[in-house]
Amino acid sequence: MAFSLGFIGFGEAAYNMGKGLRGEGLADIKAYDVVMDKEGPMRDTVLTRCNDADIKAVFSSKELVENSDIVVIAVPARFTASTAEGLKQYARAGQLFADVTTALPPIKEAQAKSFAELGAEYIDSAMLGSLMALGHKVPILASGKGCKKWHDLMTPFNMKISLVNPEHFDAGEIRELFDEDARNGKIFEAEYQSC
Repeated sequence: MAFSLGFIGFGEAAYNMGKGLRGEGLADIKAYDVVMDKEGPMRDTVLTRCNDADIKAVFSSKELVENSDIVVIAVPARFTASTAEGLKQYARAGQLFADVTTALPPIKEAQAKSFAELGAEYIDSAMLGSLMALGHKVPILASGKGCKKWHDLMTPFNMKISLVNPEHFDAGEIRELFDEDARNGKIFEAEYQSC
């Protein structure tokens, strides 16, 4: 099934994920970052990354959302809620919004309810490792409605998405446990239920 994917925020994480997906053959990838709104070195960095990863740079969130089947929100956690609120006006039924930020689960749950009113699905996608090291193959825990669709669409491109819970946003909480165990030198092991 052909689909288009767009990144909102194109820092190191999105760049490494996008470059890996492009290398796996996902053809239609776009990126937008708020730094592209004005000239300067940060905009130049994003444009250089897009060129290096063979990803189309777009110059508005509206253009990106309206032309993407999957939107990956990859902004700093403190901007998650305001970014999602800004994107909602362009969302349509059937779209997936995969939130890979480190925002707290209640923030993601509130956005999921809001997007659901439009027929779109908002997914908590907690990354468990370094995208700089693992790229698009970083282990991801996914929860929320739409997590199975996200998993099924992205697994053929070698993404490592484990399904946690379609009803609750548990992925971020599990990531916090993982982070704490990693800081304490413990190995994190868990089995996940299927969505």
